[in-house]
Amino acid sequence: MSNDLRNFRDWYVDVLESLYPNRSAGISGLMISLPVLERYIRQKAQVSSSQSVKPCMPALRTVFHELSDDPTALNFWQEL
Repeated sequence: MSNDLRNFRDWYVDVLESLYPNRSAGISGLMISLPVLERYIRQKAQVSSSQSVKPCMPALRTVFHELSDDPTALNFWQEL
């Protein structure tokens, strides 16, 4: 296993999994995971952090299949 993957699991996956049993930890889970999700969809869409997130909507839709189109995905993202 690479150091990057090990670090990701140690710093994010394991921490988030420890929060799952605690119903009150939902906001904390979002605060940890949303920046990671944004980084992921920006990387997948090859969009830098200085650019608008709009071109990332197709990548977001691959994570959340329920988002039917890009405008819906953008509305969802902006509400987060």
